[in-house]
Amino acid sequence: MGLPQLAPFPAAKIRQGVQPQQWQLYLDSWSLLVDWYLRLDDQTFSSAAQSEHSLTEFLSSFYHELAVDESLAASTLGLRKKCFVLLHRLLSLPEPPPALLSWSALAELCRVHATTQPFHMLLHDLWSRRGGVIEASLQTAKNSLIRNLESKRPEETEKTLDRIVPLLRVSPDASIYMLTGFDFLDALYAAYPIVPQPMHKKLVTIAYLSLLAALDVSKPNYSLLSDHLYSLKSSEERAQKQEPKKKTLVADLVTNTPLLDKIREKAAAPEASRVKNTAAALSAFRQSALARPKRIIRRKVDKGKGTVTQDDHGHGRLDAEVHVHRMSMITQIQDIFPDLGAGFIVRLLDEFGEDIEQVTAHVLEGSLPPHLADADRSEKLYVPRHVLVVSPICVQGHG
Repeated sequence: MGLPQLAPFPAAKIRQGVQPQQWQLYLDSWSLLVDWYLRLDDQTFSSAAQSEHSLTEFLSSFYHELAVDESLAASTLGLRKKCFVLLHRLLSLPEPPPALLSWSALAELCRVHATTQPFHMLLHDLWSRRGGVIEASLQTAKNSLIRNLESKRPEETEKTLDRIVPLLRVSPDASIYMLTGFDFLDALYAAYPIVPQPMHKKLVTIAYLSLLAALDVSKPNYSLLSDHLYSLKSSEERAQKQEPKKKTLVADLVTNTPLLDKIREKAAAPEASRVKNTAAALSAFRQSALARPKRIIRRKVDKGKGTVTQDDHGHGRLDAEVHVHRMSMITQIQDIFPDLGAGFIVRLLDEFGEDIEQVTAHVLEGSLPPHLADADRSEKLYVPRHVLVVSPICVQGHG
């Protein structure tokens, strides 16, 4: 008797044509088949992982759709939990399916399981066992990014950068690999003045994640970090000498991210003195003109307007008091984290006093308080019909 096959998870265009009752039958069928595979003994399961390609094809398609369509999160919660167990078992095999080891597949897994600590541990273990395979795939993306960032149209890298960011957030190993050699960081620096302004935050975010990863591994790589900070310092000195107050990647990085504070906090070992000294020297390149808004202070005048509250279902609600400024803050954060829903961003703004830098730092570092770390990151913002919204894109989320 052959092994049962799992049909690939369909794309959104196909799902739209399926009736709700029929769709539930599909979900139940996938769930039963996943249970069937999970009940296999280790030897049979290992054999199935190598011979039954429909298993990895289903998982790959399922996680791809979860990564690109946040509306699936609620309706597939039960299946998603079982698929994580299946994924964990597959990636724990001595020879995991190659399809799950590509950088793009891992990035989609990281987007879906960004706050799942067991997945973070699994990924780190996977890298220690199969790092060579993962790095070979990542090198292809790295070469392509460097080539395009240094081209006349570096903005064409935006989609690839958006896809790779979740992997860099979750995996310090991936970030350090991108940082190895000076070519990738140099390409980010060179592209910064050329790309459209909305892309600046993305380049800065990737540089921040890559640099800080050197301190986030079990054995901090002070030498690697020190070399890169010194290289950035040298590049910035030449740039500012040629054009004082020029807007650069370094100026944006030290002005709008907590990089220097994190280095001062984490590089406490005696051998980290060169890192700390070089980081301190970079503080000279902060530019107040580049600083992004941190807090919008409103007058405490009671005009009978509402506030951001919770509706009966626990979702954020936008009342008339929320004006263009808060919508602008939501947009700024979504420029860096396009996967975050506007309702979740409102929760972050409330938690951190509308300090965008604080919000960005906590999301980047994965240091949100438990009630936010476990919340639905794709949460939309409910807007009553009587409220006039300036930009519906901000409310629904984009990216």
